[in-house]
Amino acid sequence: MSKGLGKNYLTENMVTWHKADLLNRMYLPLKDGKKAALPRYYKDKIYSESEKNRINRHMAIVTGEEEQKQIVEHGENYHHIMAERAIAQFRKMYKKSKENEKL
Repeated sequence: MSKGLGKNYLTENMVTWHKADLLNRMYLPLKDGKKAALPRYYKDKIYSESEKNRINRHMAIVTGEEEQKQIVEHGENYHHIMAERAIAQFRKMYKKSKENEKL
């Protein structure tokens, strides 16, 4: 565990920004416009337990709704399609790890 690595991110302005839209700002904005998952270290420093519980309940609802949309869209093929996606994602990660070994 580092001793304060990344602590400079947790300015008063950044904490206020994250808390201003509790349910939609659970990410780190990157310089290229992309979003990265907010590390647990930051979550623990920014949010109270009740705020984290509220976010978790919201994400469970959103995830359930998205899964239901996928089930409706794909019908009886849903589980097969999800398995194929997982396999494709694994292959992509494996290929990338092999490329990194060569470096």
